[in-house]
Amino acid sequence: EEVAAGRNPTFADPLPPTLFRPDDAILGGRILNDQFEVGNAGGVVGNNNWPGVEGPEFAIDGVGQKYLNFAEFNSGVLVTPAGGLSVANSMTLWAANDEIPRDPTSYELYGTTADVSGPGPFALEQFTLISSGDLALPDSRNEGGAAELNEANSQNIFFSNSNAYLSYLIVFPTVKDQGSANSMQIAEIQLTGQFGTGARLRFEVEGVGNDLVFTFDSQAGKAYDILTTTDPGGEPDPA
Repeated sequence: EEVAAGRNPTFADPLPPTLFRPDDAILGGRILNDQFEVGNAGGVVGNNNWPGVEGPEFAIDGVGQKYLNFAEFNSGVLVTPAGGLSVANSMTLWAANDEIPRDPTSYELYGTTADVSGPGPFALEQFTLISSGDLALPDSRNEGGAAELNEANSQNIFFSNSNAYLSYLIVFPTVKDQGSANSMQIAEIQLTGQFGTGARLRFEVEGVGNDLVFTFDSQAGKAYDILTTTDPGGEPDPA
């Protein structure tokens, strides 16, 4: 899990912080026609809206109260953490408190550095897909309202990412039973990672006899070159 999240399992690093806070800017909506359309409170089945007590803000409130969207497919949230730029490398989802068929069975996580304030819509082309895949949320239920979240009713997703983003779009294309579900629901969404542009990779050089031993952290999908010169002044730019 640590390798998948871009961490080094040989070091006892502290756990990455939670990126979402209850007071972060959040918009609910759905992806339609290659753009994220912002919804509103309403409660009409089939529309991009939600009951007033089950709005998108409850997806990051830290307790069991759920977010429900009657658009059902490709619905989700757009969150802008107050901490600024951040590098996400894992996500935890908690199942909601009622009908199992409404639970999502797939996800797409996007990031952007564009300005996504205002009513939208926001073109999908300004987002970068960070991770996507199937979900297997447990059928056990969290309690709603102000109840504490139960880890037994959650699922962790780990992914490799080294890019920093200002906002994150999480959508759920499918649900467990589209025939009997009239909406998509989720109790809580939490991203974990690091605020800033990313952690500096460890790089150490040690002299062993006539040799130099280089020790450094690597990342999946990256290539690394070591360049040497006997004239650093004459070759100041290795690029």
